[in-house]
Amino acid sequence: MRCRSPQWGSIIRLAGVVLLLKFRQQARESLERVGMADYANRQINQLSGGQQQRVFLARALAQKADLYLMDEPFAGVDAATERAIINILREIRTEGKTAIVVHHDLQTIPEYFDEIILLNMPGSNRLGNGCLHGRESP
Repeated sequence: MRCRSPQWGSIIRLAGVVLLLKFRQQARESLERVGMADYANRQINQLSGGQQQRVFLARALAQKADLYLMDEPFAGVDAATERAIINILREIRTEGKTAIVVHHDLQTIPEYFDEIILLNMPGSNRLGNGCLHGRESP
């Protein structure tokens, strides 16, 4: 006969609470990192487009990944939010992590990114279709 101890249930519940607290702390830290901690209790549909982008970025940062894939993180954001996102991308780089970003503003590419891949660029003499162009990091 197998003996069940009521202590195991308590231990498992306690472990679950500890994990939940850890995840909440990571979420809080990520929201602080993107400047959205004051909005932590708002529903996503109550936020502006730029605020939503920051929250989505915080969600990605909370996962502490080594690789981030971002599809137009600057779309629909104001200049201040764009600068905040760029600063976070630079932090990610200094942490030794990689961000692959879809971006359409060719004017800001040299300032924002270390390496680029141009796709569907007919007539581009400098880089050509699908060519990788890298430059030294500042």
